[in-house]
Amino acid sequence: MCPTTANAFIPSLIQINANQNSDAILWIVDYIVRIIGTVDNSNDQQRSKSMIASPSEIGVEEIVVNSVLWLKLFIEAIGALVIGIGMILAGFRFIRGAFPPAARDFIDVRLTLARFLAIALEFQLGADILSTAVAPSWEAIGKLAAIAVIRTALNYFLSRDMQEERIGGAPPQNFAVVPQSRE
Repeated sequence: MCPTTANAFIPSLIQINANQNSDAILWIVDYIVRIIGTVDNSNDQQRSKSMIASPSEIGVEEIVVNSVLWLKLFIEAIGALVIGIGMILAGFRFIRGAFPPAARDFIDVRLTLARFLAIALEFQLGADILSTAVAPSWEAIGKLAAIAVIRTALNYFLSRDMQEERIGGAPPQNFAVVPQSRE
């Protein structure tokens, strides 16, 4: 209903209901005419003011992207810290086992360092996965995917080497059967 039709409708409505509570009716009709007038005369800007703002309009997307990037940086820092701690611990074990040198001590050094590297690679891989959540282009996603594949392969081979060292580096057990004497 356009405003001109509503204005023509108002006098007839007022004449019909003149004996009733005219103040209430006039108030309702006036309210309806105002609503119809704002709807008919409204444009997209007026409609967008009444709607909920999009996340990009109020900056939520930027906040989420920045939060994820800070979280990614924090996780990468934890991974680097784990590598540093592993290097220091492996260095101490290496120095301690070097005098007198023993093959088993060097295996322990390798296993210690491999454990820390494997954990650090898991942290780095987690940071890469976070990066894909906010990657702006397919090129960035491709680079992150390549890095993730390389880190996953490194982690797989480190884990396999640790298992082989544990199995192969175990001290041999004596399974020889000693005959019992009969007396």
